[in-house]
Amino acid sequence: MRISHLAYHDSLTGLANRSQLDEHLEQAWEGLEHQRQSALLYIDLDRFKQANDRYGHAVGDEILRHVAERLQGLTRPGDIAARMGGDEFALVLHDIQDPSVALLVGMRIVKTLSRPYNLSGQLIEIGASVGISLLTVDSVDIVSWLKQADSALYAAKSAGRNRCMMFEEFDKVEQKL
Repeated sequence: MRISHLAYHDSLTGLANRSQLDEHLEQAWEGLEHQRQSALLYIDLDRFKQANDRYGHAVGDEILRHVAERLQGLTRPGDIAARMGGDEFALVLHDIQDPSVALLVGMRIVKTLSRPYNLSGQLIEIGASVGISLLTVDSVDIVSWLKQADSALYAAKSAGRNRCMMFEEFDKVEQKL
C-alpha cells in the first residue's frame, strides 16, 4: 500500500506528484469532448531560495509542507494540487464554468501563500507567482497547455513577482494583489 502511495505522491509534502498530475491532465483533455473547461495553474514560490539558504534545508522543507497544506485548503473535490519539484507546484481545476474562476483561485493562492509562516517562533515571509492557462476546445494539445501555463508564470515573475497572470494567445491579463 505504501509503495502504491509513493508512486503517485510527493514524499515530502504528500501532494500529488508529476505522475498523478499527468493523469489529471489527461482526464482534463478527455473532458473536452463533453465541453468541460479546465485550468492549469503553475505556482512558483518567491523568495523561497533565500529563506532556505538563511534558515537551512530543514526549515525549507517545513515551509514546503505548510505551502502544501495551504494549497490543499484551496482545492475543490476533484481538483488536484501537485508538487512539481523544488519550490514549484501545480493545480488543476476541473470543470470550471468561467475563466474568472481560475483567476480568482490564482489570486487566492498568491494571497494565501504570501501570509507569514510561523516556524518555531520565527516568522518567515515568502511569496508566490502564478501562471494560468485554460484548456478549451480550441486548445492544440496537452504540451501546448503546459507551455502556456509556464509562459504565464514566467511573465508573472518578470513583472515583479507576487502576481497571478493568465495566458491568452495574443494578450496576457495581469492581476496584482
